[in-house]
Amino acid sequence: MGRQLTTPGSAPPAHRGRRPPRGALVAGAGLLVLIAAAGGWWAAGRHPAPARRGTVLVVATVARPVPTHAQIGLEPTGLALHPAGRPWAGGWRRAAVRVGTVALPGQAVAPGETSLVQLRVPVGRYDGVALSWRDTPAGRVATTRRHALVVVGRTGLTPVLVTLRLAAEGSAPVAVTAAYGGNTALNFGLQVAAGTVLAAPTLKLVGAAGRTASLRDYRGQVVVLASFLTQCQESCPLVDAALLQVWQAIRRRGLTSRVRVVMVTQEPQVDTPAAVARYARHFGLPFTLLTGGVATVDRFWRELHIPPGVNAPIRGRGPVDPFTGRRATTNPLHPSAVIVIDPRGEVVSTLLGQPTIRGGVPTVVARYLDAQGRAELRAGGSWSPATVTRSVLGLLQSEGVGAAFPKPAGARTVARVGSLAPPFTLRSSAGGWTSLVGLRGHPVILDFWATWCINCRRELPLLDRTARRDRGHGLRLILVNYQQGRATATAYLRRLGVRRPTLLDPQGAVAARYGAVALPVNVFLTAGGRVAGIQVGQLSPATLSAQLRPILPRSGAAAPG
Repeated sequence: MGRQLTTPGSAPPAHRGRRPPRGALVAGAGLLVLIAAAGGWWAAGRHPAPARRGTVLVVATVARPVPTHAQIGLEPTGLALHPAGRPWAGGWRRAAVRVGTVALPGQAVAPGETSLVQLRVPVGRYDGVALSWRDTPAGRVATTRRHALVVVGRTGLTPVLVTLRLAAEGSAPVAVTAAYGGNTALNFGLQVAAGTVLAAPTLKLVGAAGRTASLRDYRGQVVVLASFLTQCQESCPLVDAALLQVWQAIRRRGLTSRVRVVMVTQEPQVDTPAAVARYARHFGLPFTLLTGGVATVDRFWRELHIPPGVNAPIRGRGPVDPFTGRRATTNPLHPSAVIVIDPRGEVVSTLLGQPTIRGGVPTVVARYLDAQGRAELRAGGSWSPATVTRSVLGLLQSEGVGAAFPKPAGARTVARVGSLAPPFTLRSSAGGWTSLVGLRGHPVILDFWATWCINCRRELPLLDRTARRDRGHGLRLILVNYQQGRATATAYLRRLGVRRPTLLDPQGAVAARYGAVALPVNVFLTAGGRVAGIQVGQLSPATLSAQLRPILPRSGAAAPG
């Protein structure tokens, strides 16, 4: 029998000593289980409690579509984690929980969410989650299990998404249908629950050697997909250089058998298999480069919501094509895209524009750039090789690939609910430095964001409006940009109409102390500097209002518009 997890002062779970029943549910919503590493308790029966602990925060989201008039009360009664490597039938570590009933769907319809319960468990690696609950008004008690990799550490947040569905009527009004684990699964899981995830195209394309290939051939691997044009001397060589850095990071970890980098042209009428092969040799690209018929390639990119490239005439003297030695008469224009696809063939993230590359580019790339390309290299862009690497490693972590996990870091103070917020001082985009200690006496929202984060873009204007409305109550909104430059962050906020500076966290060190790995993350601080709440994922107006209520010096906060 596995060791038992019980809440101090709570009654033992009804299923103590027995395996959770299998197949207890049918279709119904979404439950987001966030494993926040911090410290905790684990009653172990005859065994001593482990020294290293982490905190489990359970948050719920309801998957779309939601049946009309579907309403249910959900009362969580237990949570169990299954230690990795043990037989699935046994070894479950169970926790009893005592919380109130949550009304669903309410504001929890994806990508909205609502908190359920917070627990503390031993640090370790788990490969399954079991949830027990009682629903109302039927009063049915059920338990269900789902495979999901959950790595509980002393630092950071490890999100696990358990997808539920609500039924309009019947004996089983709620069901768990899937689970996702790993940091990058947070926003992706919300997209799945909201029904906005794209499937990667499976069209047949042609490789440099003339053989047909399809993204379907790489199922089971993480795929980094990039657009390119062999005649592009601006953004494409920069993307090549960035992906070479990503590949080096993957190779250092011995993960090349689990990752595939695929580049697909946007100009198939020029990029024949021979031209594609020549391009790969010129830059030394260890990737799969594909082309195909014009109609097929255009359809491929349309299915990914990326418009095809076009050729614009050049006035005056064009740049010299380094392959042919002739001057170009047209300028290929196209939206550069780097897309990360999970082993199931689902699009996890899409990055547009040129990258920011630190430390220069290979000589062969520098020589290929034209004047505009050199200007783009100096200016930087909206993403970096580290952005792609984090996404890839996160997916591999969710698959249980040990080499994808970072080496254990030394002990350090990490934000958790009820504790004092870890202090920091960061440079502001407006100049000068801002210290968290200097904000003591004010309730504070810390928003960790980046320009590549879709959900950040949706919630930033909401946060800005709310902070301006409640400034008279002392509220302060502190934006913390994650690993991007001042110009990139400032221009992005200006386009959103957010007229406030952001703090710059270039190495992500402050974000790591607050568990801000899967963005956005909002941390709510009391005027005394304590963490009152941590919200991972996009905020809805109702969720924001609920998080503000305990920290504002008044009876409550109205739902922001």
